[in-house]
Amino acid sequence: MGFSTRTNGAHRTRRRRIPWVIAAAAIAILLVAAPRALPAAAPTGDRDLASRIIDGPGAPAGDFAVASLEQGEVQFAGRGADENTAFELGSISKVFGGLLLADAIDRGEVTAKTTLAAIFGYPADGPGGITLGQLATHTSGLPRLPATAGFIAGSVLSQFANTNPYTQSVQDVIELGRTAHPDPAHGFRYSNFGAALLGQALARVTGTSYPELVAQRITGPLSMDHTWVQPLDAESASPADGTAPRLATPMATGHLKSGHVAAEWPMEGFAPAGGIRSTAADLALLARAVMDGSAPGTGSLDPVTGDGQGGQVGLAWMITPAGTGGGSSEEVIWHNGMTAGFATYLGLQPNEHRAVVVLSGAARSVDEAGLALLDEGSR
Repeated sequence: MGFSTRTNGAHRTRRRRIPWVIAAAAIAILLVAAPRALPAAAPTGDRDLASRIIDGPGAPAGDFAVASLEQGEVQFAGRGADENTAFELGSISKVFGGLLLADAIDRGEVTAKTTLAAIFGYPADGPGGITLGQLATHTSGLPRLPATAGFIAGSVLSQFANTNPYTQSVQDVIELGRTAHPDPAHGFRYSNFGAALLGQALARVTGTSYPELVAQRITGPLSMDHTWVQPLDAESASPADGTAPRLATPMATGHLKSGHVAAEWPMEGFAPAGGIRSTAADLALLARAVMDGSAPGTGSLDPVTGDGQGGQVGLAWMITPAGTGGGSSEEVIWHNGMTAGFATYLGLQPNEHRAVVVLSGAARSVDEAGLALLDEGSR
């Protein structure tokens, strides 16, 4: 008798609590989704560049920093930020992986056909057959993100709760790859999962961590002192291992599309896919070095395969032929990025020695703004 009475009481308590839990969740979602005005400080830097970005198509919302590189000369403009303010790069991080792969090939450490079986010991008749070249060109057959129930549920919940969905460790990502079921018949299939595995595979081959590899081979040699991979544990961050900037660097505040402040996205396992932070000034250094051939791995810009939509793909870089994909009169080699609170664009026209960087503190695409700036320079 006593047992049944306690059980019934517990059921009544749960029934009373469940509506409150649902109501609290609904209120949280509404608060995150409710529109809020983005900050809009006065523009700084080059007046003409600031005017072109603010008055042009696809203008960034809220704070931004822009760099325009033309024939070796660089100009900067910003609003609420400047060329030395850091932003989450999102998927622009992937081009670092492309540069590192091309550099590792140049060094004789790997080839484009080196497999994940050789690096991680994956089963050869499954994910082990995937090559580094396939990971870099999004032709591995891996999905955009791991297709496990736990990962999918976590991703969905993070959108509603405004939290970081990419808290997986390096080993977590490697093990997710081991149980993946790639389908190469898809051809080009953009994959954050694949980009993460590429970076972690290169780190394994070189006997270091991914942040250290980026620091040793790209940001260090190019004096990109405001570029780093932000770890999950901020207290452990250090310039010595690439998890903190070498020079003091203010960080922009990211905002959701609604205008609310967004959760930051530090990453470890998925860092090669989207975990790098940088500034407009540092990305201008990278763009110049890539175009003049002084950066490591510049062979990553060469086209390898098609994207199924009239464009081409290098090692991580996207290549849009002249007159397509927005109407640019010159070929554009580019990548964009987006996190919960940031949107970014890096576009190059190497034949014209021209490049544009657009970094925004709001999760609203800036591709159109970046392409417009490039196209203005080509006229």
